[in-house]
Amino acid sequence: MICLLVLTFAYGALSATAPTYAPNLATGLKEAFDSIDADGNDILDVSEFRKIFADYDLNQDGRMELAEYMSTNNVTKAFAEKVFQPFDTDHDDDLQGAELNNVIPVLDTNGDGEVSRAEFVTEYTKIFAAQQTGPPVGK
Repeated sequence: MICLLVLTFAYGALSATAPTYAPNLATGLKEAFDSIDADGNDILDVSEFRKIFADYDLNQDGRMELAEYMSTNNVTKAFAEKVFQPFDTDHDDDLQGAELNNVIPVLDTNGDGEVSRAEFVTEYTKIFAAQQTGPPVGK
């Protein structure tokens, strides 16, 4: 599945992409990938997701709260919940540093321990599509 968050997390770059690139989501997601891929190697690793996490942890308390994500990206709570859902394992509406370990397994569909551009685009497209179907299960 998208955010990252993450937080991907890629989350900030991703959520900002959704409304802007709705007609061409793939292009927007590729641009989001490029903004996260700090070393330009076309692979995302946990350190790049940790950088995004730090950027969106506005109060520097070691957690990226749903409200921080919403505020930074100007998105609705329903949208933010969809982005958080695959990564927020304890379902407390915030992402803690340890939960970043969930980003790679969720996005790495071929199991090689890395997130390629194709995996990123495919999985976040699914998250954005799920966002269109209403609130997350259990919320």
